[in-house]
Amino acid sequence: MEVTREKEADLEKRQTQRTVFLCKVIGPRGTGKTAFLQAFVGRNIATKGNSSSAFSPYVINTVQVSNQEKYLILNEVDVETGFLKASDAFCDVACLMYDSSDPHSFDYCASIYKQHYMESNIPCVLVASKVDLSEVKQFHGMAPAEFCYKHRLPPPLPFSSLLLDSTSKNIYTRLACAAMYPHLNGSDMSNTSFWLRVALGSAVVAVLGFAIYRAVARLK
Repeated sequence: MEVTREKEADLEKRQTQRTVFLCKVIGPRGTGKTAFLQAFVGRNIATKGNSSSAFSPYVINTVQVSNQEKYLILNEVDVETGFLKASDAFCDVACLMYDSSDPHSFDYCASIYKQHYMESNIPCVLVASKVDLSEVKQFHGMAPAEFCYKHRLPPPLPFSSLLLDSTSKNIYTRLACAAMYPHLNGSDMSNTSFWLRVALGSAVVAVLGFAIYRAVARLK
């Protein structure tokens, strides 16, 4: 067992030694939270013929961030019982999911964010699900993109369990990055230069690793 620093120390140091992160997936019923969890472990519930209640509300898998393997735990939150007390909202990163084809869906996410996360240090990522369907205007007073801009959150990320392309799969890496770098605000996380730095960091680590391997091989 490896003992690592507490999250408060990570915020202070602006880096983390942790390898396991908890993400709570929150959204109204029918948003596709179960499909989002199952896609993370390579399962498609549409082809299995099972109801969402047949699956565990937890899944875990690995993601690569800056050439480091991290474990990301996704926990689907029940909208009826998920927030009985303030501590129930605690996690390393919150994934607020709304149905882009349902005009009432985003309102729930905006409400949860304002009640539980707006004043916290917990990073939040918004996900627009069911993007394979026609997008409709949300009845919330602000469009999701405007809401994110106002609250310094990354723009909503598109997801479809039927179209699992690289864009949809990249969301899990984004969630892990948000958990790893909680001191960064949304504008930093959505900035192209941030992701370029992450990619360059991975490349540098890979090159150094190869150089060390060559040096050790010569000594044998």
